[in-house]
Amino acid sequence: MYIGYTIFYFTRKNISPALPLISEKLDIDIIQLGILSSVFYVLYGIGKFISGLLADRANIRTFMAIGLFAASIIHLFIGYMNSLYLIVFFWGLNGAFQSMGFPPIAKGLVHWFSPKERATKWTILSSSHTAGTFGVGLLVAGILNLYKKGIVGWEAVF
Repeated sequence: MYIGYTIFYFTRKNISPALPLISEKLDIDIIQLGILSSVFYVLYGIGKFISGLLADRANIRTFMAIGLFAASIIHLFIGYMNSLYLIVFFWGLNGAFQSMGFPPIAKGLVHWFSPKERATKWTILSSSHTAGTFGVGLLVAGILNLYKKGIVGWEAVF
């Protein structure tokens, strides 16, 4: 669960450093960037509610794996899209698949651990947010450094 949720952050927190480059590539303004950023969280919130209902009836390992796999596939294409509307659509779709990460973890913690163990396990698992954000920050910083040197395109952030 820890590794899976950490990896979810690699497909969630990488867009912020890329927004100025997307803006430059597509010649879009700050309002459009705001829409791009917001659509993720709207669909993530709605999806988290729906995913919570579905995860209660699903195999949680499969459910979480499908969400992570779909988010990863979407990321392979986002950096190469030349239309703001397509990027907004797929970034929103990413938000929907991202919502499949937490509900299986909550279900797993309740089913796999006794009430006395849950606080400790939950605390440990909560650090996956920080580990994922830290890891993606290092990765994106490295990629953008290679971009500055002309070794890779900025699209490699995705």
